Amino acid sequence: MKKGFTLIELLVVGTILAVLAAGAFVSYSTTTARSRDSKRLSDIEQVRSALEMFRADNASYYQATGSVVSTLGILSPDYISKLPSDPKFASTFDYYYNSAAPAATYELCAKTENLTDPGTCTCSDANYNYCTKNP
Repeated sequence: MKKGFTLIELLVVGTILAVLAAGAFVSYSTTTARSRDSKRLSDIEQVRSALEMFRADNASYYQATGSVVSTLGILSPDYISKLPSDPKFASTFDYYYNSAAPAATYELCAKTENLTDPGTCTCSDANYNYCTKNP
């Protein structure tokens, strides 16, 4: 009698391993997306804090509209050590800043991967799904 595994046994083991690998991949993808979203929200909070320090020193918010990195260079290095960039969408999206005259209000926006993240406002640029305004 020959010893070994039958083709059916090998197929069953292969299928079980494939199902386990697929579940691990989905879990890993979800975890990394949540991690990047947490960084985005933390970055927005750091920029908001820097804007509040700027307002305390200058009696108004910086008036500009556009990418945080290109628009808010005035904040670095006095109010924030380095302006953040998006961990995944850096080539297409950056954090968005919008402040209108008389610079009494602003909005900071980010594009999150979890599209159900509730922001405290609706961003004026439709490319972003998370937004926060000045307190």
